[in-house]
Amino acid sequence: MKRFISFFLIIILCVLLLSSCINHDRGSPTITVTQPVLTTESNRGSQGTSGHDNDETVTTDSQPATAPTETTTEPVSSSSKQSGEKMVFSSDPNNAFIMAVVNKYGVNASNLVAYYASSQTTNANLVYEFNGTVGSNGRPVRTIDTLVNIYTVTAPPELLAKKASGTKAEGNEYDEKDTKLCRFFTENVLFRFFGDEIQNA
Repeated sequence: MKRFISFFLIIILCVLLLSSCINHDRGSPTITVTQPVLTTESNRGSQGTSGHDNDETVTTDSQPATAPTETTTEPVSSSSKQSGEKMVFSSDPNNAFIMAVVNKYGVNASNLVAYYASSQTTNANLVYEFNGTVGSNGRPVRTIDTLVNIYTVTAPPELLAKKASGTKAEGNEYDEKDTKLCRFFTENVLFRFFGDEIQNA
C-alpha cells in the first residue's frame, strides 16, 4: 500500500498528459484531409495547342486516363479515435468524490474541487481542499496559495478517501516521499496547465 500513491500518481500523470494533448482544446479539432483532383486530356479540351502563327504546340504532362478523383474532406475529431475518456474538474457538492471526502473528514464541501476521469472507473481521482478565500467578484479563489489539503479517492463503489498532504500529525495517510510527489504533481502539472479549469470548476 505504501507504493500505491507513487503508482497512482504516475497513472494520473499519464492520463493527464494524454488528456491534455487530446481533450484540452475545449472544442474538437477538425483535421481536413483533401485529395487532389486528377485532370485527364479528355477534359482539358483544346488547351493543348496555342494560336500562334508559328503553329508551335504546347505540350502537357501526360497522365493516366483515369476518372477524376473526387475531392473529399473528412473531419476527424479527437474522440473518434479515442475511448472518449476525459479528465473532469467539478465543485458540485453532490459529486461522489467530494462526498467521500466530506463524509470521512467533515470538511466544507464548498471548499472542494474534484479532479477525476469521466468514466469514474479509475483510481486516478483527486480532491483539492481550499481555504475558502473569496475574491472581490464574490467567487472562491482556488490557487496553489489557497490550497489546504489534497485527498485521493478510489473509484466507486468503494470511494475510499485518503489524505495525501500535510504531516502524519495532521492526518496524512501517505509517507513523506509520496506526499512530496503528490504535491509536486499538483503544483507543477495541474495548477500549471489547468489553473483556469480548477478556478472555474
